[in-house]
Amino acid sequence: MIGYLPTIDAPATDLATVHKVLVLSLKIKNTLKLKGIVLVFDQALYTKATKVQSKQIQILLKTGIFHTACIMLSNFGKRFQSAGLRDLCVESGVIAEGSVSGVLDGR
Repeated sequence: MIGYLPTIDAPATDLATVHKVLVLSLKIKNTLKLKGIVLVFDQALYTKATKVQSKQIQILLKTGIFHTACIMLSNFGKRFQSAGLRDLCVESGVIAEGSVSGVLDGR
């Protein structure tokens, strides 16, 4: 089952806000008597959540699929950029010349 937390009126990038999300998630997990809970964050909030998260194995933190794809593209670009990947992308028409740097950097 997928559920959404109530809106928290605070800056999302504040560590206290991220901590509050983790605490609320644990309360939900305990209320529903779940063995574990999965939280999906964007890349910036995932980084903050890993800093705040204690060593609790009951919470699994993940990045969303968009940010996972950006990381993959960045790694792929770093690995194959010097092998002519940039030229291949532009000449094949897959990526516009002005966008290829951003795509291969994962942006």
